[in-house]
Amino acid sequence: MGNVYVYDIDDLKDIVEVNIAHRKDEAVKAERIVQEEVLKFEKWLTTLEVVPTIVSIREKAENIRQAEIKKSLSLLGGTLTPSQLKAVEALTVSLSEMIINDPILVLKKLAHRSRRDTYVDMTRRLFKLDQDNGDKE
Repeated sequence: MGNVYVYDIDDLKDIVEVNIAHRKDEAVKAERIVQEEVLKFEKWLTTLEVVPTIVSIREKAENIRQAEIKKSLSLLGGTLTPSQLKAVEALTVSLSEMIINDPILVLKKLAHRSRRDTYVDMTRRLFKLDQDNGDKE
């Protein structure tokens, strides 16, 4: 009977206290994780307000890109091979993304500030995203 142990109430009390202390430590760790995730979520939530402007910038850049390709192709008489056309597409997509990337990153960064609406409005004006509203500035 070498695998038999006798525990009294004091032994069990010590084991319970160790388990409770361990659970408290783990609860503190879990609380920190939850707090960090809440902050990340709140930060993400504030960026949602700039998403429509970012989408509009991307759409405008894409529309300009496609219009310029169409105009250039008509000037060339449609003489590009499929591989050349693919290269032109890749080039224009790359240029377009490079041009709009920095303004989009700045807008996302500023989305957390109290004057976010001012930054969004200024971005919309700079990119002339609201031309239908009679804004002639």
